[in-house]
Amino acid sequence: MIGGCDPKTATVLQLLKESYARIGEVWNLKWTDIDTEKGLASIVPEKGSRPRQIKLSPRLCVMLAKLPHKCPRVFGPGNLEKFRRNYEKQRNRLAMKLSNPRLLQVHFHTFRHWGACRTYWRTKDILFTQRLLGHRSLTSTLRYVQLVNWENENEFHVKAIKTAKETEDLVASGWDYVTTTPEPELAMIFRKRK
Repeated sequence: MIGGCDPKTATVLQLLKESYARIGEVWNLKWTDIDTEKGLASIVPEKGSRPRQIKLSPRLCVMLAKLPHKCPRVFGPGNLEKFRRNYEKQRNRLAMKLSNPRLLQVHFHTFRHWGACRTYWRTKDILFTQRLLGHRSLTSTLRYVQLVNWENENEFHVKAIKTAKETEDLVASGWDYVTTTPEPELAMIFRKRK
């Protein structure tokens, strides 16, 4: 979806995906809110939420750097409703081209719901999820995470490794350390949810 849109729309979608922010929060970002060197963005809240800072991926930093810097706002002075209609045209065209009608269900707010469910499923920490979304009320966060499917809760991929480099790679990609096996087969066991 992101790869099939124009550069500005793709950047907005990638930012929504990584920040779990509302479209209004992303649309109103200023260049002063973005630090591509440190890979951080400061989200100015709307709807009474809390301000928060999010980590940007290197990919998103590159996408942001390619946008024109002619306006104080990252995505320019344009109208959000006009941008939304343009996104819907691109989304509809992609759904037809890929013969995937499920793409028609992807709206800007879908990324926020996806992020909330994903975070809560991975961490099982409702307060962390609340802070990430910027909610002041836990009740608001609970509306987002009611879709979490706990059926596959205890299914993991498991790996046994022996080198520091392998350990570094696994931890960087989200694997959790479980234990170390006894000698002579000394190995560290890691797991990651399926």
